[in-house]
Amino acid sequence: MKTIDKWIQKEMVQLGIKKGLYGKEYLAFSMKLMESDPTRLCCVSKLIYLEISSYYKTSIACVERDIRTLINKIWESGDREHLEKIAGRSLMKKPSNKQFIDMLYARYVQTI
Repeated sequence: MKTIDKWIQKEMVQLGIKKGLYGKEYLAFSMKLMESDPTRLCCVSKLIYLEISSYYKTSIACVERDIRTLINKIWESGDREHLEKIAGRSLMKKPSNKQFIDMLYARYVQTI
C-alpha cells in the first residue's frame, strides 16, 4: 500500500508541480486528516486548515493561500488533462480549495 505522502508527491509531479510549494505538504496532511474522518470536508477552515496550521505553526490564512496557490499553478501551467482525470470529469473552471481536496481524496481512495 502506498503512503499518502508518496501518493501526493507522485500526483503533484504528474500535475506539473515540482518542489518548493508548501501547499503540497498541506495537501498531504489534509489527506491524512480526511483518511481519519472524511466528514471534515464539511468545515474545511475549522476542521482541516486549523489542524494543518497548528501542526505547521502557521496561520489558517497561510494554509488556505498556499493550497490556493498550488491549485492556481496547476490550473495555469500544469497538466490539465491529468487534473481532469483526478476530477473524473471535464473542468470548465478552476476548482476551489474544498473541491480540490475532495476530488484528490476521492482519487486517492480509488487508487488504494
